[in-house]
Amino acid sequence: MTAKEFRHRHLMKAIDDHGSIELLAKATGFSPQYLSQLKNGTRGIGHKTARKIEASLGWSEGHMDRPLVGESLDVELAYLLKTMPENSSVKAVIEALPSMSREGIQSLTAALLQRLSVSLDSQE
Repeated sequence: MTAKEFRHRHLMKAIDDHGSIELLAKATGFSPQYLSQLKNGTRGIGHKTARKIEASLGWSEGHMDRPLVGESLDVELAYLLKTMPENSSVKAVIEALPSMSREGIQSLTAALLQRLSVSLDSQE
């Protein structure tokens, strides 16, 4: 998934959490029409807009560029493996292993093996 897709998912959740586009507009300071365009994909949620939404809702900077809490481990792993530098990925994996479920470790292993396979193929 891309930051664009994550931002849209967060927007949809924020609309749902607030109950309507109108109530989210009041919370963020954006017009309901603008939020409707973002929701429908007529306009994209750019960097500045994402940061303004995050700030107005009390979210940390970059929150909208990450998977929703509770999304499948596969989505989170794919995002992390795609965006993290290798040394950070290794450190994060080592720290997370003790708290991961059996299924999580299996998914992680499959994702890492896939990445290693692609890396080895490109070196040939």
